[in-house]
Amino acid sequence: MPVEITLGEIPAGVSTLRSWSNAAWTDAALRCVVAIPARNEAHRIGRCLDGLARQQTWLPFGVLVLVNDSTDDTFVEVVSRGRRRGCGPLMAVEAALPAGRCDAGAARCVAMHLAGRELRGEGAVFTTDADSVPPPHWIARYSALIDAGYDAVAGLARLLPADMEDIPRSLLHRRMCEDRYEICLDAIESWLDPVDHNPWPRHYQASGANLALSLAAMRRVSSMAWPACGEDKALVRALEASDCRVRHDTAQPVLTSGRLFGRARGGMADTMRKRILEPDSPCDERLETVERAYFRARTRRLLRELHAGPRHAEHLHACSARLRLTLRMLGDALDAGGFGAAWRVIESASPRLARQPILPSQLLAQCARGEALLARMHIPSAWRADLSTGTTP
Repeated sequence: MPVEITLGEIPAGVSTLRSWSNAAWTDAALRCVVAIPARNEAHRIGRCLDGLARQQTWLPFGVLVLVNDSTDDTFVEVVSRGRRRGCGPLMAVEAALPAGRCDAGAARCVAMHLAGRELRGEGAVFTTDADSVPPPHWIARYSALIDAGYDAVAGLARLLPADMEDIPRSLLHRRMCEDRYEICLDAIESWLDPVDHNPWPRHYQASGANLALSLAAMRRVSSMAWPACGEDKALVRALEASDCRVRHDTAQPVLTSGRLFGRARGGMADTMRKRILEPDSPCDERLETVERAYFRARTRRLLRELHAGPRHAEHLHACSARLRLTLRMLGDALDAGGFGAAWRVIESASPRLARQPILPSQLLAQCARGEALLARMHIPSAWRADLSTGTTP
């Protein structure tokens, strides 16, 4: 059986080959650490480290690069940069992952665990990818949000402009249509099911290239089993199921590689390559028809109110019929704990809430339907300004 990877501990089978840290790391009282998994990224890790060196923040932060199962000079490149004059706190750890778990999910989990161990008491762990470039105010903004009471911040990931020349125009067009429709669905859901701690403008991406969480939040999901890929989405879902206050921030997008041959199996590169080879492959599961998205948002709002308030028999009957669940199943789910856990159970169990992603050929028509619905909903002018700004990959 594959080794189970969790944030709570370093699993058996992970072997540290060598590690190095500079004097700035030893001397600093770190408030946050950026965890970066890196495999064969000697030619790209410098761009990421340069972006972190340009952070405009007074907070003492460090960068921990986990070089896993590499066959190039990634470790040497990180150490070389850490020795430069004026370099901030930097640690490099080269490790071999367990047999059968040399995957992106395991690498990020181990990197974040090691980063958390370097903090004393309170603090936050950030994570990005070795081929990504965080914006200058990334750490300052997310640290301020976490200090203000958020448990985690999930940001947007956009393609690096320099990499877009190698991407077929058909794929870029599809991505722009998907982004446009995703923003439309975000607005519909925000209007129908407002969440105090996650107001508009918001999104529902969950990218390992742009994520931060407090140490306390890490402990709440420390037993989560990390998948081989899609670990970023799984982590954010687990945080929300634990009723953590997750802010889906739109102000600090991280630029990430648009290469078609990446290091992480099942990652963005694999997805883009699949869509080139199979142009009619379904969209992301979140991109369903406007009608289904409307139903999901309205249902979630009704359940949120039912979970928080009195549970009158007639409301429970109506809701069970709406979801095609028995009264007992609905009642047990609502009693499962916080609303995040209840919604996760109900969404998984109800046939009415099964995800049915649309096809690329449906995108433009669904965009038009969604935008027409938003116009009929009379959303505030500030929202319309956000929606009219357009999207880019």
